[in-house]
Amino acid sequence: MRRWSWAAPLLLAAAWTVTSCATDPGESPELWPSSRLVDLIPRDRLPRHLRGRVAEVGDVRRPTFYVVKAVSRQLRACPEAKANCFFTDLRPPGRAPSALVRIPRAMPSSDRKRQTSYAWETIGRIGRRIRTNAEGAVAVWEMPSLERNDVTTPPVEILPGSELRFATATQPVAWNVATAPVDFVVLARRSGGDRGNPIELFRTRMDPTAVAADRAWRDHRIPLDRLAGETVRMEFQVRKADPDDPRFQLPLWGDPAIWSPLPEGDRPPWIVLVSVDTLRAQSMSTFGYEIETTPSFSKLAEQGTLLENAYTTFINTAAHHSMHTGNYHTRWRIPAASTTLAERLGSYGYPAAAFTENAMLIAAMGMERGFGLYAENKQVTLGDAKTTFAQALSWAQANRRSPFFLFVHTYAVHAPYDPEPPYDSALVEEFERAGVEGDLRLYEQEVRELDDDLARFVRGLAATLPPERLLLIVTADHGEEFLEHGERYHMQPYDEVLHVPLLFLWPGHVAAGRRVGIPVSLTDIVPSVLDLLGLPVPGDVDGVSLAPLLRSPAGSIDRQIVFANGGFGEGGPRLVARSLDHKCIKRSSVGPECFDLRADPFERNALPVDAAPEFGTLLEALADHEALVASRRPGGPAAMSPNQAPPTDDPERKRKLEALGYVE
Repeated sequence: MRRWSWAAPLLLAAAWTVTSCATDPGESPELWPSSRLVDLIPRDRLPRHLRGRVAEVGDVRRPTFYVVKAVSRQLRACPEAKANCFFTDLRPPGRAPSALVRIPRAMPSSDRKRQTSYAWETIGRIGRRIRTNAEGAVAVWEMPSLERNDVTTPPVEILPGSELRFATATQPVAWNVATAPVDFVVLARRSGGDRGNPIELFRTRMDPTAVAADRAWRDHRIPLDRLAGETVRMEFQVRKADPDDPRFQLPLWGDPAIWSPLPEGDRPPWIVLVSVDTLRAQSMSTFGYEIETTPSFSKLAEQGTLLENAYTTFINTAAHHSMHTGNYHTRWRIPAASTTLAERLGSYGYPAAAFTENAMLIAAMGMERGFGLYAENKQVTLGDAKTTFAQALSWAQANRRSPFFLFVHTYAVHAPYDPEPPYDSALVEEFERAGVEGDLRLYEQEVRELDDDLARFVRGLAATLPPERLLLIVTADHGEEFLEHGERYHMQPYDEVLHVPLLFLWPGHVAAGRRVGIPVSLTDIVPSVLDLLGLPVPGDVDGVSLAPLLRSPAGSIDRQIVFANGGFGEGGPRLVARSLDHKCIKRSSVGPECFDLRADPFERNALPVDAAPEFGTLLEALADHEALVASRRPGGPAAMSPNQAPPTDDPERKRKLEALGYVE
């Protein structure tokens, strides 16, 4: 397979010479981030209170040059008559200007809760609050003000056809206090001696206190044609609209980057990874289920390669860690030593965006790493595939000029099950004939609804992007159980929970209509994507590339056993090893459960370890795997409770976690 001409480190991107770009008539050239300016500014060059590098505005997180952090917490008398309890000019000698602010009680309750949550996260660790019973005293925090804090980049070369892309915003903690309007200015300073006055490329004003529309990220694209062929330093300035205004401001520059035309020759694909939380293969007609729950997915599978025996690595949403790192799940937060798929693709220039539905899949768990935009749909209590897919498609349409990596996640079929009309009355006769009732019927009606929502999203992508350059992966983090083994939801490591869909589709690169029966893992997604793109597969991932199985003619992979973390249960932590036909669940304080899946595909009758030599092979492999997992969790257990959730003081996210069953 040819290696893509774009697969070069960003340091070499500026040296590309572009002679022509093959685009459709009337279309602009495809652009690529040749310099991501946030990465060019060393963190240690900024003052300590400006070293935050990711900011959230309106549920959307983006990398930025700096995020103002609170420098102290204290109690202060705050009369109720003062609507926003704003104090200014509190600086001791030698300190930056600052302000003491608190959330005004006059705000609407919902806004106050959201703002309060953000404020406390800004101050310090989630869950630590200042409490007082002192009359007239409230908790306040000290925010440094940015009287002037310009950022100047190292020299960057401007190629013909380039543009500067970035977003502007102000930190939400300042929206409901008396902050000053702020001017955002971008200048270009030519390198190489005195080249005259700097060129002003951009200027805008934001005033979130007075203008509701300014309480969001604003996106900007600035053509750089007049600087083509030159090397410049970009200077990002913030200024008070009125220099005499004593109020403070907290501006943000969202992911500024210089985008340049792609070189001629091979073109990188657009990559879209869709994860449907809690979608089990067992309830999908694509996998032989008797009720037609996924007709659209079945048609989609005819265009790509379906991995019929794909298995998750963990029994709840934290399995996304494996999906995005290629490593077996070891802890709630992605370890700093692990590299995400978005980070790996970003090292080759790929811009990345994510649209998720919050709750367990939050940025604080490391999921945001590598994404230039990480959107968490916090507005819905339960899954809302229609909204999340629509948001992702809208972003794809707005960014169709540039190949990208897009990750989309939905809780659409997660408990509690509540299909919308007309799906709440769909397939009734089929369910009655099959004896399906109760929650399982509601769940599978949601699966039918999701199937249509996914089909609309894929059609929208095909209408937006060149289909022959779209690499689409559809999967799930885990399945769901309905008393098959005496439990509900996703508590146990049997196949109704572990067996998930996994589909790859890329015309001309992934075989169409192929079904592969070899057992594969969510850890295989990262190496497979890299290998399909012609990029090196790193040696620090647990998964293997499935590309030999996906291409034509079909090859093979050198692995027969996959593993899973089954959480805690009766008998202690549970770890799973399986081959195509055999499976063992090892528990710490009782004997293992082993199954011959050829004779017992629904895992009804556990067999003794000596019943088949394959069981011994699985348990030996599992011992090695257990040692590997334990080595990554020093001082901690190798398995985790399936219902354990990260702590949160965000009232809205806590309500969602409660609704999804992760906290009580």
